[in-house]
Amino acid sequence: MALRLGIAQINVTDLATARTFYEDSLGFKVRERFGPTGAFELDTTDGPTILIYPVEKAVPAGYPNQTGTVLVFFTDDIDRTVRDWQSKGVAFIKIAWSEDEGGIAETPYGRFIAFRDPSGNVHELLEPR
Repeated sequence: MALRLGIAQINVTDLATARTFYEDSLGFKVRERFGPTGAFELDTTDGPTILIYPVEKAVPAGYPNQTGTVLVFFTDDIDRTVRDWQSKGVAFIKIAWSEDEGGIAETPYGRFIAFRDPSGNVHELLEPR
């Protein structure tokens, strides 16, 4: 049996706030709502399914020094995306070893920076090489 990634689930404490963040701030479209919880799916076009699911309690992410799952979102122009998202209130986490004053770091995969959603989940934004 071959394994493949099916669904990436982001647990949030407030679905309405999460919807505003992922839809209005980051620019994703909401595809569906599921069941009595109101969980919804982000339209990632050709990426994996991302399910936004409600939970009762947020646990602070110890990024980058503690375990946890980090979703990496690709962009064609990281500088433009960072400026756009900053104007919409997205909170970025500067990469400590970055030589860029804005906190964007160079890696073998491309330039990246981390950001936090309203529930404290940490993700990364990457401009792939």
